[in-house]
Amino acid sequence: MKDLGMIHYFLGLAVWQRTDEIFPSQGKYTVEILKKFEILNFKPVAIPIMMNLKKLSVSSSDFDEIDLTLYRQLIG
Repeated sequence: MKDLGMIHYFLGLAVWQRTDEIFPSQGKYTVEILKKFEILNFKPVAIPIMMNLKKLSVSSSDFDEIDLTLYRQLIG
């Protein structure tokens, strides 16, 4: 077996390593997801759901324009 030194990335996660501790971080992974869905520059809000929102009427032709694969990737 060969020692490759300190680890920096593992399975897409950034890793900080000391002699006796390893700290995995999802910061880089999170930024990549935000960039992928073009929501990196959005402003954070305390409550992500609009209060007193009324139901919108949507025609079936509007659903044809939705990329279901992209939506499924976004929600996990």
